[in-house]
Amino acid sequence: MTHDVFISHSSKDKPIADAICHALEEAKVMCWISPRDIHVGEDFEEGIMRGITNCRIMLLVFTQNSNISKHVAREIANASDSEKIIIPFRVDDAAMTTKLKFYLNSTHWLDACPDYQEKFTELIHTVYNRLGRELPDQKQREAEAKAAEDARAMREAEEKATAEAKAEWLSEEYISEFELFQKSAEQGDADAQCNLGIMYEHGQGVNQNYYKAFEWYQKSAEQGYAPAQCYLGYLFHLGQGVNQNYYKAFEWYQKSAEQGFAIAQCNLGIMYQSGQGVDQNNSKAFELYQKSAEQGFAIAQNNLGVMFQSGQGVDQNFFKAFEWYQKSAEQGNADAQFLVGFMYGDGEGVDQNDSKAFEWLQKSAEQGNAPAQYGLGFLYYNGEGVNQNYFKAFEWFQKSAEQGNADAQFELGCMYRDGEGIVKDKSKAIYWFRKAADQGNSEAQKYLNDL
Repeated sequence: MTHDVFISHSSKDKPIADAICHALEEAKVMCWISPRDIHVGEDFEEGIMRGITNCRIMLLVFTQNSNISKHVAREIANASDSEKIIIPFRVDDAAMTTKLKFYLNSTHWLDACPDYQEKFTELIHTVYNRLGRELPDQKQREAEAKAAEDARAMREAEEKATAEAKAEWLSEEYISEFELFQKSAEQGDADAQCNLGIMYEHGQGVNQNYYKAFEWYQKSAEQGYAPAQCYLGYLFHLGQGVNQNYYKAFEWYQKSAEQGFAIAQCNLGIMYQSGQGVDQNNSKAFELYQKSAEQGFAIAQNNLGVMFQSGQGVDQNFFKAFEWYQKSAEQGNADAQFLVGFMYGDGEGVDQNDSKAFEWLQKSAEQGNAPAQYGLGFLYYNGEGVNQNYFKAFEWFQKSAEQGNADAQFELGCMYRDGEGIVKDKSKAIYWFRKAADQGNSEAQKYLNDL
């Protein structure tokens, strides 16, 4: 892919280079910047040469760090040999080395001291001028942001209509099943009694009624039916259809778990871990999670991963944590998918891989996991594991923010403030900064004070 500008910088100045890249790409200037644009598995030096070859302009982020960097000096030499346009962007007043003077002595410099961000507009104009293009006006950028916002609204409307149609079809199916289960349940069939309880609990084929669910679970559980014992414990645990009682919940979970019912083993583990209805005991929690996880129960596999990652009830082991998270994630558990993505992003328990991080965060985010939605927005915003896309970043930050994620609320405020991926709107920026600040986000409070 051909880019407009190669950004040459010292790795120590990455935050400055990223900010410059961000400003240029917001103005529709395609940038090549390391390490973002180095292909997975590609030799670093070969990637740099490819980037220089495929760009028309080299932008040097000149600082004390880049001034003494051998890598930067080689990049400037290659750009000069290839007759590329070189634009030095001076961020501090370091004295230029002899080697750089050789290549840049007759080159016009853009002086950005002491506040380089104030020179972004001039930099953008300079780049457009050297590329021989006309700078798009503010109205055009706002129109593009508005079009993206309209497209998002249209997708959400389509998704809502599809969900409503599916719900109507399922309702008809459930009514038929409910009638069949009811007949068998009234004749004392434990399996049917349990299924009738499930339908009452979830409002499938009948109006939701926790009291009726409790009644039918109890009939089935008293016959020794393990699933019903577990679900009866769950109602006691949450206080649905009956007064909340952790001791009763523990009792029924235990009866079910002793029969090997994986969900009950996991729920019993949760009670041991939290100390609800029983003395807190991480070792017992680990033991029960392991029994359940080995039967393939995804939630237990995820919880087992958490215990290995945190070292609760077992020696800390990131590799084991990743192994169990992955088993759970492959079954579609959104929490585990988020944690697999997180570990790929950090290189914890597995080799660091931004593309894999993106893949798993996307799976989790599409199931509505708020931390994953924030993480996906972060990757789109920074172009890590995916091409940088502020519109997509905004979309995922918004989904996460609406679920109450404070970090996403802060990022959404920043995007409204700066007009990134959305039309600039000070009132909405304040709204989201306030939401984040109310949850203790100090950066959001700082920006509120500034606004």
